[in-house]
Amino acid sequence: MKRTWLFFICILMFATQESSAQCSISRPTVSVTSITSCAATISWNAVSGAAYYKVRYKVNGTSAWTTMPDKLSTTSYTFTGLAAGIKYKVSVGAFCSNDKTSGYKNITVTTEKISAPQGLIASALTGNSITISWVPVCNVTTFNLVYKESSQTTWIAVNNISTTAYTVTGLNAQTNYDFSVQSQNGTLASAWTSTLTVNSGSVSLPTGTKPNILIYMLDDARYDPFQPNGGPDWFNTPAINRIANEGINFRYTFPTTSQCAPSRVSFYSGLYASKHGAFDNSSKHFTGIPLISQILKDAGYYTGFIGKYGQFQGNPEGFSWWATSTGDVYEDASYKINGIDTVISGHISDVYSDLANTFLQSVPPGQKFLLFFNTRIPHTPTIPREEDLNLYIDETMPFPGNFSQYSNNYPSYFYSPTAGHSWTKDDVNTREAKLEEFQCLHGAELNVQELLDTLTNRGILDSTLFIFTSDNGYLEGEHLLAAKQIAQEESIRIPLFIRYPTWFTAGTVNTSLMINNIDIPVTLLDAAGIPDTFGMDGTSILKLLTNEVQRKYFYYQFTGDGSTPSIRAVRSLQYKYVKHYCNQLTEEFYDLANDPSENVNEINNSSYTALITTYRNALDSLITAMGETAPSNISCTLNNPQFQRESEEYEEAHPTELAAYPNPAQGYFIVDFRDEEREEIQCWITDLLERPVYYKSLPNTNSFNIAVECGKWDQGMYTVRIKKGSKFFSTRMVIQ
Repeated sequence: MKRTWLFFICILMFATQESSAQCSISRPTVSVTSITSCAATISWNAVSGAAYYKVRYKVNGTSAWTTMPDKLSTTSYTFTGLAAGIKYKVSVGAFCSNDKTSGYKNITVTTEKISAPQGLIASALTGNSITISWVPVCNVTTFNLVYKESSQTTWIAVNNISTTAYTVTGLNAQTNYDFSVQSQNGTLASAWTSTLTVNSGSVSLPTGTKPNILIYMLDDARYDPFQPNGGPDWFNTPAINRIANEGINFRYTFPTTSQCAPSRVSFYSGLYASKHGAFDNSSKHFTGIPLISQILKDAGYYTGFIGKYGQFQGNPEGFSWWATSTGDVYEDASYKINGIDTVISGHISDVYSDLANTFLQSVPPGQKFLLFFNTRIPHTPTIPREEDLNLYIDETMPFPGNFSQYSNNYPSYFYSPTAGHSWTKDDVNTREAKLEEFQCLHGAELNVQELLDTLTNRGILDSTLFIFTSDNGYLEGEHLLAAKQIAQEESIRIPLFIRYPTWFTAGTVNTSLMINNIDIPVTLLDAAGIPDTFGMDGTSILKLLTNEVQRKYFYYQFTGDGSTPSIRAVRSLQYKYVKHYCNQLTEEFYDLANDPSENVNEINNSSYTALITTYRNALDSLITAMGETAPSNISCTLNNPQFQRESEEYEEAHPTELAAYPNPAQGYFIVDFRDEEREEIQCWITDLLERPVYYKSLPNTNSFNIAVECGKWDQGMYTVRIKKGSKFFSTRMVIQ
């Protein structure tokens, strides 16, 4: 009995010892959390009874494991120092307290050849610029960045960045932008990061002292002679270009009336001609209207004027010091300086510059100044300085690509010998006129250079709001048309370059706003810190730039002059509608996106019927808002009207079958379709260039009602198309 009992005790002791030598816990389940070109992170589930975990790795296909020395209490681990583009085998083992394990669990990972950056963030949102920064991965030192407006499809690329931050400039304020970054190593490029969407924010309003203000205004100068606006490379104007390159260039800037006196008074008053009273070159502005010169003078500015004030406007008003010349005379002109008549020998380019220096020297110490420098360059008869007559004579002059008359759908007075809009020069004389214009504009370049030098030498360049512009544009043979007044682009577009570092980031080019001459006085009020309590029609450019105020349409008006009727027009960034007040209906409608040269008047093209109706209504609304009465009609009509009908394989659907509403639409619209038989239905929407912007397929149905988001679509006309079996339906939509 005693031996039996001892036998059982020995068996029990052996079983206990054997149990303590084993580890019966399960192996973990392993997954890959992240992989880069130099590291891999794995994780696993917590194993019941495990005291700790150990991990190891090896290059796949080799036999030697590298075991990490740490006893891990966590359930994840990052292997570092790995080679790029290599397949590894990694494993995890759960261990008991006696350091025994039931085995390792393996998983295969392959490192990336090159890894994208991480931690993309945006900072320093100024309205015109955004700084993007990121964290490099695995010691990559070169990066590429792309960005775009969120509503656009085309990306802008910045390559070979050697830092981990980049500031993108020239942006539009209060606009969403998309950013993405990739790593680059020789020919290897990583995937792009996820898109980061950022709003550019607001332009900071000026702080501290008020700026000096200098406005340099050309006379009858178009928007396009200058290199920042696509002018010829040989026309070297570094001083004028500097205003744009060190400031902002508003590509779409217009006078509200393209005629000297009405436009200039709008520059002085911030009012449309119908409100300030200078309806044409023979009308003086109303007494008592607000003038920016007087407002700033009352606010403590020393105000000056040099040059051409405006036909029939008398002496400059609201100026502390002024000098004007008489008539369109370039050499040895008669002048009036602070009311005293005199004659000064020399070309106005040189004399005006001397007068500007005289004014600047007269500014009381410490006092801010406003200077209107209104040259007569390059108004006809254009006469360059004698020493500039050898300039550009071997260069090829810009020449209109549409040097021929309209043949269809044009106002009858366009080519009337009494209206003054017919271009009578042949191609040789046209090129000669262009040469004289460029030679004359060289004088303006010299003026601007001297002004910049003076401001720099006085240490006040960056504290001066410098504006370079023109009173109106000028047709020079486009469609064989001449001069201004009418609403063609060459007549109503002007340059606008503004340098003021406090407001505008250097090198900014704005193509999303339509600036008007009536905006300039309100902008000067903003710069001087003076609230607009004067009832001006314009808007501060800053408010437009920051989207505080949005301008969808530009309203144009011309009172009429002899054989030219009154004109009213409305222009968006994409379309232009013009109404001529003739005794027969006379209109123009241009698709500026597809026909920027305005070669085809689409007024009788049925494809544009809905859009034309929208713009007619917009014009009527603007006329009503302005409190205008309908101008009188004169005898004119639309010559050689042509009717274009759309060729469409789809029959226009009956509203009970296919309807799209509201029409016009903003933001979204509803497509509603009804039929009898159930079949697959395909719905797609295309723009006027037949590019698809939306598609949806609906199986086995006879009807649907869907909402289509269109907030990011361009303004214009779209076609909704339905294909159901062998049936086709279509209808038109206008997106505003």
